[in-house]
Amino acid sequence: MRATASCDPVHLTVRDSAWSPRIEISGDVKEKDSVTITCSALTPCPHSPPELTWNLQQGSRRQIEKNTDGTFTTKIQQTITLSDTHDGSNIICSVRYPVDGGKHDKAAKTDVTLSVSYAPKNTSAAISPSGDSWVYLNCSSRAKPPISCFTWFRKSKHGAMKVAEGDEVRFLEF
Repeated sequence: MRATASCDPVHLTVRDSAWSPRIEISGDVKEKDSVTITCSALTPCPHSPPELTWNLQQGSRRQIEKNTDGTFTTKIQQTITLSDTHDGSNIICSVRYPVDGGKHDKAAKTDVTLSVSYAPKNTSAAISPSGDSWVYLNCSSRAKPPISCFTWFRKSKHGAMKVAEGDEVRFLEF
């Protein structure tokens, strides 16, 4: 009797560092829109899932989901309504994987900076005499994307009349 056996090679990848979490933002990142922010992490051992934390409001419920490929993902989510004050905010998500039966852990973090579009804020017009015969009017406003064109109007008995475009306009002093 004779037997033959062949073995396919096994490739094993050993990591001594934690997988970085992922941050996803659903929806348009515009003022007054609600977006769901999700922090997720690969979960190699669903019976000992990683701990996720972030600098958003605490108390987000941890969920473990089975992926279509048979792997698992742990995630936390939060829905917020955006305003101009969120523009430039940094979201930091941290993950801690328990190792050695929970005696130690491996940690990693990821951050994302929000870029929120918003309507003009703090619009103001300033007047400044030049010392000669001209008076300058200057308009400023904070918006994202920035305002590309200011339009100046003059009140008349026939209604508003457009007189100029641009952030500055000058008039001859009377």
